[in-house]
Amino acid sequence: MHLISILVFSLFISLNLSAQFHLSPLQEIDYVKNILPVGELNGELYTVVKQKKEVKLQVHSASLLELKREIALDLRKDGRSRDLEAAFLFDSTFVYVTSYANLTTEKRVVELFQLVGDSVLPPVELAQLSMKNLPSGPWREYGLIVDCLVSPDGKSMAVVYQDQNDMSTVNSRAIVVWDENLQPISSIRTTVNFPANQSKIRFNVKDQLVLLDGGTLVQKALMGAVVWALDDEYEILLSKPSANYCIRSVGPGKLVLCGLYSYSDGGFMINVSGDKYSRVIRQEFDFPGAYAYQVMDLLVKENREVTLVMEEVVRNYAGRPGNAYSVRGSKSSNVEFGEIRLLNFSSNGSKNWEFAIPREEIVSEPSEFSSLVFSEGETVYILFNGVVEHSEADKSPRKEPMICSVREDGSSVTEYIFSDMENDRIVGLAETEKTPLLVPAKSRHFRRGCFLLTTGFFCYFGK
Repeated sequence: MHLISILVFSLFISLNLSAQFHLSPLQEIDYVKNILPVGELNGELYTVVKQKKEVKLQVHSASLLELKREIALDLRKDGRSRDLEAAFLFDSTFVYVTSYANLTTEKRVVELFQLVGDSVLPPVELAQLSMKNLPSGPWREYGLIVDCLVSPDGKSMAVVYQDQNDMSTVNSRAIVVWDENLQPISSIRTTVNFPANQSKIRFNVKDQLVLLDGGTLVQKALMGAVVWALDDEYEILLSKPSANYCIRSVGPGKLVLCGLYSYSDGGFMINVSGDKYSRVIRQEFDFPGAYAYQVMDLLVKENREVTLVMEEVVRNYAGRPGNAYSVRGSKSSNVEFGEIRLLNFSSNGSKNWEFAIPREEIVSEPSEFSSLVFSEGETVYILFNGVVEHSEADKSPRKEPMICSVREDGSSVTEYIFSDMENDRIVGLAETEKTPLLVPAKSRHFRRGCFLLTTGFFCYFGK
């Protein structure tokens, strides 16, 4: 990959914002699955790039996207490659987690590495996982699952392990929460709702587990959530089944749960606070066709006003429509993403406003193509691949990255993200005939903007 000198694009949003968002220059990529955006730290963008058997950390200037340094991450142990389980920013430091199998002892060793300057410190051993009862096969030494969660403030992390002590532990997970000094502060065992075939499918525990500031861990369930604080454990119950919701914290002892009930035409917002969550505000609302919507995000302000963001997701089975709950874990011809819907609630659960963004996008890989939402100040930003109205000369519609900015009163403005276009291509980007599409599921939101990944390049979109 090489840095391409292009024009710097500016996106002006006429919403009386205190600062304008802009796009950095673009960095071309070979293959979208080879790049892992990590985060932004002190005006630098950290990105992990996988090239064949090499894994490198690239650090770019966020504003100019100049490559400042590149560091090779050694993933070999005793001459054999290790798995890169996760890479993230923790306590203002780049860290990555690897694991390797010791076939003699039938243990899988999980290690954490820290980067200080341009040097990688000696590893910290996090766990040794039993491989004793794993089925035999060439994938055996890679068969155990390791996942990492990081709290929003970056001061605590949870490492989630599968340990195959016996055949009944396929869905069992051990979760250890660590503080910023890499000291374990709590240990939890739970059962996650995953299918047993772990050899071919790698599941995302972030659909079920949420790590909050202070080391509080929350596990979503069909009938509510289990909360593990450092000194207590309790449940927040729902009146109907649902796994289609988000959980956020607005400080110690304060949680918000908001989402849609399963197989119903309604949703809920639950505001809990106080000592051991003793004060609970519950509010239900009508939402026709809720089964066809997937909750994307929940944006919470300090005054506990919340905005629930959802999108319509339909999977088609050989011409037969499915619904949002059919999207993950099964095959079909295509997936259709419909309108994006925003619902804004006050702290007492009453609805302030509702807003819908019409769109239509049909894709074959739902795990990568979706939408991205974040908030800055009083404005919510939704980035998505919109369908551009065709001209009379060209009857075929085209898709193009767009952004919709919604203010707290429900008013909005929709713009093209790439405003300098010429013949359906981005001016200055070599050998790109058409506009690359956003891959928001792999993009990352930072405090003052976000990392945007497309099918052909990445850039920084921020203030």
